[in-house]
Amino acid sequence: MISRTLMTPKRNLNTMIQTINYLELMSMSSSINKKENSISIPKPFLNNLDKIGEQAISYMEKVGQYKEYYESLTTKNKPPFINLTIGGVYRKTEPRNNHDTSSRGYITYLNKTDKYYVSEIFKQLGCDIEPHQVAISPMRSKVALQHIFGLFQPSVIVAHKPNYKSTLDAAVIHYGHETVEVDVRQRYDSLFQEVRHQANLLENQDKPIILLLVCPHNPTAISMNDQEEEELHKLIKDIPNLSVIHDIAYQGYHKYDRDAGKRYRDYGMPHANQMYIAILSTSKSIYASGQPAFWFSDKESFPFLVNYYQRMATGPTSTFVHDLPYYYETLDDGYMRSVEDNLQKPLISFIDNHKEKWGLDFWIKPDGPPFITLDIDDKLKQLEMNEDEFKDLCLRLGCPMLVNQGCLRIALTGFDKKDHTEIVEHIKERLDFLFSLTKNDEIIKIFHSRYLE
Repeated sequence: MISRTLMTPKRNLNTMIQTINYLELMSMSSSINKKENSISIPKPFLNNLDKIGEQAISYMEKVGQYKEYYESLTTKNKPPFINLTIGGVYRKTEPRNNHDTSSRGYITYLNKTDKYYVSEIFKQLGCDIEPHQVAISPMRSKVALQHIFGLFQPSVIVAHKPNYKSTLDAAVIHYGHETVEVDVRQRYDSLFQEVRHQANLLENQDKPIILLLVCPHNPTAISMNDQEEEELHKLIKDIPNLSVIHDIAYQGYHKYDRDAGKRYRDYGMPHANQMYIAILSTSKSIYASGQPAFWFSDKESFPFLVNYYQRMATGPTSTFVHDLPYYYETLDDGYMRSVEDNLQKPLISFIDNHKEKWGLDFWIKPDGPPFITLDIDDKLKQLEMNEDEFKDLCLRLGCPMLVNQGCLRIALTGFDKKDHTEIVEHIKERLDFLFSLTKNDEIIKIFHSRYLE
């Protein structure tokens, strides 16, 4: 159990300690807020590249480094390091010793067997896709999303916020698009209303309108209901210059699967100036971290896009393509249900019972796994902290989380299924300790005094 009164004699952090002394951990100086200012942009490059994206990956690097240090401390009854930043799925499989299938040559296309396995993986995730409708991107999903924006003429992009900031930043800075962001707390209805508004503006009549549709949504884990999906299809029918880029990274996570793109794969778009493309992050849905994305598109766009990627890139890594049977056979249908039943639901109930005491609330309640989001704007003001400082505080307490635009994301997919019922109690303890802190606590005072050093 973590206690704010837990103290040991002060000593060098490199020496052995008997119990976790969080006051000592607060005394460490931080570099999280310093590195961005020390990097210069090469003069031939575009302006504002330093403004692209949040510093999530830099923070994740620091998480890995700090975890190693935290776990090296020899302590009595040390609480486990709980990484609540992981958006991909914990994958535990038997060690592999047979590498006979791992080709070392290039693969520039998918053969019949490859397409079969991609199709079967999609079907297991709730997308009814035939082998002739599937493809693999030559790049990972984050880059693939950014890249697809580069194929469009200057457009107006409508998207939810909070979002994966680097995607929209790249669309503006690299490709000259305009972006309009809509608060996700009004769900998908407000997003679709904004699309209609933008399409009706006189200055947008000759521009493509792009809906960046993230469903299930990262970070809030909401997804379209039946009524919202029908409104999506009505939008596409009503607005001839509307295209949809659908980020389905978390396809298969929710109990009731949704396959909004099926009608466009099978029958095409209702208008000639439209396209639909869905991009699946393989690191999320099939637990293949670091591998290229799967994708599909509307019937008319698909042949061109396949041809384009075959002309422009060598294709996915050969090892991944040959390993498709392995990834298909080792999918765990029960993992996400365990996340939902043993982690997410108990934590939502726990937060409901404590949020008034903590002085915070849900950003919006999820429709399924894997995230819980909290509005911490007021908590940050109470602690007199910005988002970077709060992330560093969470890290020092051994429970790193990500914050974006006042939205705190608690990610629940970084744990072995067999440990879910045990780890949930540790998460409860850590959240209660963290959110019960006030600016007058010694931990916070020491943290403030050393953070900027």
